[in-house]
Amino acid sequence: MARTKGAKNRYPAMPAALLQEAIAQLMIAVGKGEQWAIQEALKRIPNAMPEPVPGGVQERAINARIFELQEMEQRLKQLEDAAGLKHENE
Repeated sequence: MARTKGAKNRYPAMPAALLQEAIAQLMIAVGKGEQWAIQEALKRIPNAMPEPVPGGVQERAINARIFELQEMEQRLKQLEDAAGLKHENE
């Protein structure tokens, strides 16, 4: 069921003191080598992003998009010249 516009979350935020205590307890458990604590800590670490390969698919796609935009800009300039309009950068 959707909430009405401007409605707040149903659950109040965790009090700051409780959050700090939870973090402290988690740090103690990780220090003791507790498996569950280590797993919880690792869940919070974001996955590594793969490094883009030079000359790879992503780079070619970006370069193609840049070329497309430059070509579109040239066409627009030609149309504006033909219509006798001023360019934005002039």
